[in-house]
Amino acid sequence: SESTRFALAAESAGGGVEAPGAGAHDLVLTLTKPDYVIRGVRVHVGDGSAARVPKDMRVGPRPPTLSFGANGESSGGDAASQSVFDARRRVAFETGARRWYDVPLTAAETVAAGRELVVTFGEATSPAAAARVDHLEVYAVSKAAFGWDREVALARRDAAGRRAGDEKGRKANEDETTQSDAEDRASTSTTSKTASRLERVVRHVVPDSRPRSSRAGTGTREEERALRAALA
Repeated sequence: SESTRFALAAESAGGGVEAPGAGAHDLVLTLTKPDYVIRGVRVHVGDGSAARVPKDMRVGPRPPTLSFGANGESSGGDAASQSVFDARRRVAFETGARRWYDVPLTAAETVAAGRELVVTFGEATSPAAAARVDHLEVYAVSKAAFGWDREVALARRDAAGRRAGDEKGRKANEDETTQSDAEDRASTSTTSKTASRLERVVRHVVPDSRPRSSRAGTGTREEERALRAALA
């Protein structure tokens, strides 16, 4: 809003804005010029109480299922949403420090943002307090100076390459699983056949009534030959 913009202006004495409550909150930065893109921001914190300095700032919109509770911790409607990993770039703020932080955007972040950048300020140093941001400046360049068409094409190519890599990895995992299943089936079949042959050998063994001393050599050799035949 206009009031927020004026409050965050660097030349605004005693300015700054506070989050509406404890925990993490988003700030949306929008350019009014359609042929410009955002290339960086500067953030100042620490003018007020050290307890109100946010712990960090993340660049870009939150993951779709990631939300924050009153204590700034992620929360969701189910276990899947609670386990979402926030891969956005994180800028940590020094506790108790009164200073500016320069945050230039990467080309990929600029393409993703375009004229509207979302930043998330984390919970305050004191989790029960509302975080405060003193000043914020936005830096932008024209699309021509940035090379918008080229960077968009590169981003699309990189995205296509990641999708192809993911598909290749998924296919490799499926092939490995199929091969493992086939090997397990072959091993089970071989074991069953061997067990069947051994059962046949046992069933056809004829008890020898001769004294043990007289049958020791002959019986052992016959049993060995039967077992070799069964295991062949």
